[in-house]
This record gives sequence, C-alpha cells and structure tokens, in this order.
Amino acid sequence: MPQIRSVLQGSSIPRPLRRFVAAIMQTSGQARLSRLAQQTGARSAESYWKLIEDLGTYRVRFRNALDSGRFDAIICPPTSLPAVLHGSTITLLDFDSYARLYNLLGMPAGTVAAGCVRAGEESDRAPSRDRMERTAAEVEKGSAGLPVGVQVAARHWREDIVLAVMSELETHFRTQADYPGQPPI
Repeated sequence: MPQIRSVLQGSSIPRPLRRFVAAIMQTSGQARLSRLAQQTGARSAESYWKLIEDLGTYRVRFRNALDSGRFDAIICPPTSLPAVLHGSTITLLDFDSYARLYNLLGMPAGTVAAGCVRAGEESDRAPSRDRMERTAAEVEKGSAGLPVGVQVAARHWREDIVLAVMSELETHFRTQADYPGQPPI
C-alpha cells in the first residue's frame, strides 16, 4: 500500500536528518507533515517502554477526568472529514479519527449514522499551502449528500452503554429528513 510505504520510507530517515527535513517542510508550509516527520522513526527499547509508561499514566488521567465529570459516555464525531476520496489517504497521513484515541485507551466505541452533509456546509477551511490541508479541503468540496455520523465511547467493559446510547441516537436520527437511506443491496 502506498500509504504504508510512504510512512516506512519516512520513518527510516535518520533522526538528525529528520529534524532538518522537518524544518524544510515547516518552512515550505507543510506544518502537519513536518510534525509527523518529527514524531516518527526508530526508537530505542528504553524509549518504547517510556511510551508504554506514559500511556498507562494517560489512561489513569483520562479515567479520572471521566470520574470527576461523572461521564458515562462520550459523544463526538467519528472523523474530522466526511467520506474520503479514493486514494486521498496517501496525503492525509494524520487523518483525524477520534477512534484512534479510544483504540489507544482500549475503550469500547461505535458509530451511528446521523445525517448527511448539507449543501453549503461542505467546507470552511482557509486556503493553505499545507498539502494535507489542501487535500482535506478537496475531500470536503462536493461532499454534500455524504453521510456523517456520531461516535459513542464509554468506559472499559461498558459496551452496554455504547450500544444503548447508539440505539437512542439512531432512533432520534431516523426521524430527521436528511437521515441516510438504506444502502443499495
């Protein structure tokens, strides 16, 4: 896959050279790609275990935030874009999917259809030199009519809450005029 090949090629750049490449990317207006270039690459075993430790710490902080807010579930968009164009994910390397967070944390989550992108709602992105931002704007252009969804996540081992909230949301959204019709068979 071209997406995986480009990530592997980029991650094989030696760390000192990576900083230089990232600086050039930043200067040329490729802020998101520059950030990815700085964050990827080979790491030591010690660095790996530090990431695992940091993940454990973050999971505890996240759970504590749920506790202090008395949240049983989180409702959010599934992604930052509507359905992407075929082949566009090669440029959208950091395609913003909220599912990444719940996968990382090991939390149950699911998505339900909520409606469709309406005419005039396709995009409000400012023009940018950043290739990823331009690709995202291209994906959004002409997206009227594409389905959008709502993602539900809950605490560990609470799939029942995810399913119950998704059921209630689907019941509500089905009554809306722009609810996506049945997929073709």
